[in-house]
Amino acid sequence: MRRKTLSERLTDKYQLIIRSEENFAEKYTFNITWAKVIALLFFFLVLAYFIFWGIHSFVDFLTGGDNRRETERKLLSLHIQIDSLEQAVRQKDEFVNSFKKILEGQAPKFEDSSGKKALQAGQLTADAEEINFRKKIEKEISAFPTYKATPSPELYFNTPVKGKAIVKNVADENMKAVFITVKEKTPVHALDDGLIVALYKDSLVYNVFIQHKNGLLSAYSGLNSVSKTVRQKIKRNEPFGWAQGNVVKFEMWYEGFPIEPQKFVQF
Repeated sequence: MRRKTLSERLTDKYQLIIRSEENFAEKYTFNITWAKVIALLFFFLVLAYFIFWGIHSFVDFLTGGDNRRETERKLLSLHIQIDSLEQAVRQKDEFVNSFKKILEGQAPKFEDSSGKKALQAGQLTADAEEINFRKKIEKEISAFPTYKATPSPELYFNTPVKGKAIVKNVADENMKAVFITVKEKTPVHALDDGLIVALYKDSLVYNVFIQHKNGLLSAYSGLNSVSKTVRQKIKRNEPFGWAQGNVVKFEMWYEGFPIEPQKFVQF
């Protein structure tokens, strides 16, 4: 017996007869095939989809669908802004960490042309011409063995915070800070007009670095909170932070060299 193909099975005709329950007389007769059944099912599925879509659109209209879509657009916009802010924060953190390493005296790293090998500043070698030039410059500088960077003694700066200044004798020439005893949450003011170039949190306290004109840099440590951000301008005597505890560490640097703050600030 030959097996029927798929097209033959779909087109085989069947009769659906509906009879009366009382006398079994024929009421209705339907000629159907599997192809017709599949087509009817597809039609009803499509009809159900359009009915559901119409009801959904109607309900969306009644409940303010425009507001929902506007909210979605705002959420997407906020998400994009947050990503941008995260990138900006990462860049600022990298800048602050690099600046912090320079202040701590750590040698910067350089990448060679291939980008595969990190070189320390002390590992770089000089050629004969550079060595001779360096010796010539060192000979000229040796004529000024007692030179120390210091701003003009006529300059007068604002007192950064009210309190009692304690000067500690430290052997390290790179450490000439003044420790000011204050009350908790005492406001800290800017030494002079300038720009905040670095701000980072070390342990539980904030550290702020302000660049002033003529190569002067002031540093403030031991702050509980700060009202300014990096790259913001600040005015002389303008408050920008508050003391964390009972001591605020204050430093002054001139052209890359530490100087004694008590010689230029009246505490």
